Amino acid sequence: MEPLVENRFTITKELYYEGTLRVTRESFGPFAKKATLALAAAWAVLAAATLLSRGSAVFVLIELVVIALVGVWLNVFFPKSKARRGWRALEDRCGTDLERITRFYEDRLEIDGAGAEVTIPYEDVERFLSSEHLLILLSTDKKGVLLDRNGFVMGGEDLVRELIEQYRAALDGADEDE
Repeated sequence: MEPLVENRFTITKELYYEGTLRVTRESFGPFAKKATLALAAAWAVLAAATLLSRGSAVFVLIELVVIALVGVWLNVFFPKSKARRGWRALEDRCGTDLERITRFYEDRLEIDGAGAEVTIPYEDVERFLSSEHLLILLSTDKKGVLLDRNGFVMGGEDLVRELIEQYRAALDGADEDE
């Protein structure tokens, strides 16, 4: 069977970071925001208690600095650290063979790279994410498929979305008929 869409590109450190940070922002971002707001609320309570008990304003400022540092770590440094660890693991696993060829058929996509082939049925594609240079497909098992927006040698990003959405709609229609 001939593929309907084909995407080819080499994963670079920059593209990997872009994709990983986008996925992290989607999955971990809401938690990080809620945790930061909770820390800010805790600081406000501590600051009020400190000032009402005629404590030193220096303690309030020190608490603010600590809370701010934790917030910055949670929202900036933790996601970047996770991306760095992931990149090192990818390099260890694949070495310098980071070229990926992703082919889309009527019912599945196949990724060829690093001497292995992975098949993902369209019903396992849970979400689409976008970044500046990438289209990212997230599967139900939390794997991300990176596609370079400029790497389509056949078809394009719109056709990828259309293929997957049409396939899932046909499955949903078949499920309703049962």
